[in-house]
Amino acid sequence: RVHQGAGTSLAVEPASRRILTGGEDGCVCVVNLDNWSVERRIDSVYGSTVSDIVLDSTTTFVTVGSSNQVKQWDLRTHSEPLRIMKSVSDVSLHCVDKHPGQDIF
Repeated sequence: RVHQGAGTSLAVEPASRRILTGGEDGCVCVVNLDNWSVERRIDSVYGSTVSDIVLDSTTTFVTVGSSNQVKQWDLRTHSEPLRIMKSVSDVSLHCVDKHPGQDIF
């Protein structure tokens, strides 16, 4: 089992044959598709549900959670986000996506 509770988000990295999953448990897992093993688990990304996860390069990914924060992570490092961006309004954040023509999300 990858998450304690339901998985809520999924991103696919086809070149490395990995998927990234976010869950109700507030964790992100990197799963190897060749043997279905969890290569990496980042606990307590938000303390509650990871609403969305998007790869923004082959080495970095972005998550959004119920805390109205967008966090950018590096697959090569552990535990701490590269950047944390907070919503400046009362608008709830539920999803994030990468701009198709630029290296921004």
